[in-house]
Amino acid sequence: MMSTAKRLPQQVAQLVDALGLFVPGERLLVGVSGGADSLCLLHVLRELAPPRGLVLAVAHLNHLIRGQSAAADAAFVAELCQQWDIPCTLGEADVPAIARCTRRSLEEAARQERYRFLAQTAAACGAGTICVGHHADDQAETVLMHLLRGAGLDGLRGMRVVEPVPGAPQLCLVRLLLQTTRQEIEAYCCAHGLEPRIDETSSDLNLLRNRLRHELIPTLEHYNPQLRARLVRTAEVLQGDAALLEEVVQAAWDAVIIEDATEQVVFARAHFLAQSRALQRALLRCAITQLSRNLRDISFNSIESALNMLNKGVTGSLADLPGGLFVQLGYTEIVLEHSNRAACTPAWPAMTHQLPLTLALPGELINQADGWRFSAELTEPQTGLQLATADPFTIVLDAERLGYELTVGTRAEGDRMQPLGMGGRSVKLHDMMINCKVPADQRPFVPVVRCGAELVWVVGLRQDERYAIKPRTRQAMLLRLHRLVG
Repeated sequence: MMSTAKRLPQQVAQLVDALGLFVPGERLLVGVSGGADSLCLLHVLRELAPPRGLVLAVAHLNHLIRGQSAAADAAFVAELCQQWDIPCTLGEADVPAIARCTRRSLEEAARQERYRFLAQTAAACGAGTICVGHHADDQAETVLMHLLRGAGLDGLRGMRVVEPVPGAPQLCLVRLLLQTTRQEIEAYCCAHGLEPRIDETSSDLNLLRNRLRHELIPTLEHYNPQLRARLVRTAEVLQGDAALLEEVVQAAWDAVIIEDATEQVVFARAHFLAQSRALQRALLRCAITQLSRNLRDISFNSIESALNMLNKGVTGSLADLPGGLFVQLGYTEIVLEHSNRAACTPAWPAMTHQLPLTLALPGELINQADGWRFSAELTEPQTGLQLATADPFTIVLDAERLGYELTVGTRAEGDRMQPLGMGGRSVKLHDMMINCKVPADQRPFVPVVRCGAELVWVVGLRQDERYAIKPRTRQAMLLRLHRLVG
């Protein structure tokens, strides 16, 4: 029988060939902690790299959790890479402080900082692929952890051999040991005289994964000695099911999507509500993931609560979602966006005049009754952009499109505009106000700026794409709404 020392590199090589990974000349960044799994991975890749024309680089992050022991791990990895003639990048992140500031668990903060560091290092060294040492036992623990948390298919399929790097989807994350057990890895290290570092936190039972590894899994193995293998097989089966479901969800997405952006997702209401409950659930999860890419756990209850509102609520209803998002039911659309986007407040400017007022360009318009004034001044396009970025009551427009005057009034029946950032798509002003969470009793009083018959700016909410400054803009007009004092 072939020994583990000889079998493991062949298994990895077969996996690489089966998945069509790597091309000659490609640079791989290997995440190395100094433990048995990453040490084994680096040793195997060091053997496979020359005949395949691959170039290796190493990255090691000190999480500043274990004091001198962690510093010794970094020194160990650096010395090993020097011996093996592999370039190495060392980094540090104060994970305990980050966890406190962000109110995340120590494990989650370490995970996010580790991937952030790996992505930065990959970009710096020109690597498009990051290899990490996750193995079959890690997979079994991950699946069981997600099962205990009540995860759906995304969680129960566990880690994939190849997937995008969290937070850096342009990079590829590869787990070449995901079909290899911890026992096989330790046997490989022993056979090659590798002496991995020991992480003492791996026995800390305050950490959930350690309690699973040292307490729950050994207990469950009394009922099924093959538990770890069965959990890994479950993940493999569900990955196939998930891939099939993704095709179905993508087809449904294409059928219901109106706007697909990083700040907002808009579904066609009738088409979305015509989907099965399961597809509605999947579409909502996809939209949440798109808008909050670092969000990992999306609770079942929050999704169901939102779906109940969408299917039974009245137009204008809202529901909170994870990741600081909300979903709103419009007349013809369902809108998901961040809750910190423009919303109506008691300080919102009101427009009580029945007739529109005229604003000369450049010039000033004072509305004494409502307690505000408009000012319009010429400026350089770039200067105007810098001034306007943080204030919802300041915008910069292409002066050459505006003529000599604007009018300021309120909404009218049938008003439409082309909001900036929506690719020139025209929307009803009424629907846009609903999507922007303007209370119904305040919508009739929101100031609306027009150039002729065209909407230029719905104050505090959106400006029109047609009047935005462009690279060719030579002169900009800076519009500001000011509160009158006293």
